[in-house]
Amino acid sequence: CCLQLTVCFRFLAPRCFPLVAAHMLIRFDPDFLTNSWTSSLFEFKQSALHLVNFGQFDPSVIIHLDPFFLAFVACCIISVVVWLLAWVQWNFSQVDRLWSIVPFVYCWWFVLVDCLRTGSLASIDGRLLLVALLTTVWGLRLTYNFARKGGYNPKDEDYRWAVLRGIIPRPLWDIFAFVFIAFYQNLLLLLITAPAYIC
Repeated sequence: CCLQLTVCFRFLAPRCFPLVAAHMLIRFDPDFLTNSWTSSLFEFKQSALHLVNFGQFDPSVIIHLDPFFLAFVACCIISVVVWLLAWVQWNFSQVDRLWSIVPFVYCWWFVLVDCLRTGSLASIDGRLLLVALLTTVWGLRLTYNFARKGGYNPKDEDYRWAVLRGIIPRPLWDIFAFVFIAFYQNLLLLLITAPAYIC
C-alpha cells in the first residue's frame, strides 16, 4: 500500500498535473475573461463612485458583474487586512486561520450570485449547490479540528514563520510577508474554489 502511494505521488502526480493544466488552458477562452473583467471593472468603478458620492449601493449591480471578479476584489481586501493584522500583532499566521473558512464562503458567494441571476432558489445549478455543500462540510470539519488544536489562539504562530524571519533580512521579509504570506495564499484560496465558478 505504501509503495503504491509512493508511486502515485512521486511518479503519476507530477506527470498528470501538467496534463490537467494544459486541458484547462485549451478549454479556457481568454476573450471571455478579458471582456467579462473589463466590463466588470468598469461597472464596479461606477458603482463604487456612486457609493462614495451618494452613499447608496445598488444591489442589482451584483447580477451584472462577474462573480469571480468580485471574489477577486474580496480576496485583495482580505489580503490587505491579513497583512495589516500580521504587522499589528507581529503574528504572520493570520492567513492560516482562514484556510478552512474562506473557500466555502467563496462557494456560497457563487451560489448567491447564481440565485440572484436566475431569480429563484429552485433554479440554482445543482452541481454548484453540491460543491458549496461539500466545501462547507469540509471547511467546518477543518475549522473544528484547527480550533480544537488551538489554531485560533491569537498568540500562536506557525513556528516556520519565526524561523524564516530569522533567515530573511527585514526588507525582504516585508516583501515576502505581503506577496507570499498575505496575497499569494489568499489568491490560492480563491483559485481552489474556481471549479465552483465554472459550474
